[in-house]
Amino acid sequence: MHCKKHYIAPKCKKECDKGSQLKYEKDKHYGKKAYTITSGDERQIQLEIIKNGPVVATFTAYTDLITYKHGVYRLHDDGSPMGGHAVRMIGWGIENGTHPYWLITNSWGEHYGIKGLLKIRRGNNECGIEEHIIAGLP
Repeated sequence: MHCKKHYIAPKCKKECDKGSQLKYEKDKHYGKKAYTITSGDERQIQLEIIKNGPVVATFTAYTDLITYKHGVYRLHDDGSPMGGHAVRMIGWGIENGTHPYWLITNSWGEHYGIKGLLKIRRGNNECGIEEHIIAGLP
């Protein structure tokens, strides 16, 4: 993927933080059930986040996503598709009273965007973000 030279994802740790009372194997959590929300209905996605917590969203990442720093991301005409990307959708909001967005945690590290967060336009299926949501039960 093009972005690898620009953004390196944090290394996966397979040990608990110092001071943890549990061993790594005892501290892992597993989901009981996974399912998809394919309606593209933003209200249904919001209700899922309220009821069961963050969901995984997949979308097409474009080259202009690499340079995102702040504000609400929307695809620009000069962006070219790089491929599929999966992120954690943790909430939503409205910026400046007029720009609805999904609040996303990206895997590209804390130096990306707003300390690792991305706000992507909500309500118009920006880059396919509302098409395929993966949710689960703990």
